[in-house]
Amino acid sequence: MDDRGDGGKVTGIRQIVRLKEIIQKCPEPPPDVPKGYLAVYVGAEVRRFIIPTSYLTHPVFKILLQKAEEEFRYDHNGGLTLPCKIETFKYLLKCIENHPKGYIVESSVSEQVDARFYAE
Repeated sequence: MDDRGDGGKVTGIRQIVRLKEIIQKCPEPPPDVPKGYLAVYVGAEVRRFIIPTSYLTHPVFKILLQKAEEEFRYDHNGGLTLPCKIETFKYLLKCIENHPKGYIVESSVSEQVDARFYAE
């Protein structure tokens, strides 16, 4: 039984609403982005990655979205930008690819993201 009460549901709903707001602000996808995929921009170099939209619901990607919210407060123009190092993003993509159902301990990944997120 879930001891979180309604708090977990409310947080999840807020994340979904924020994500919908971001997507609605985004312009039409570029022609080189296939249906079912999303362009995201990563790091100081603003490197572009094309990822499946299914990644957006993965627990690891939710951590990235929380970090983006802390950094930008979702108050920026353009595509979805993630303020982490490119190597960190690649590492997290591997985690998502290797654990598509999210069967990894979120707290350990969160700690790794915190440790690697802004490291130079």
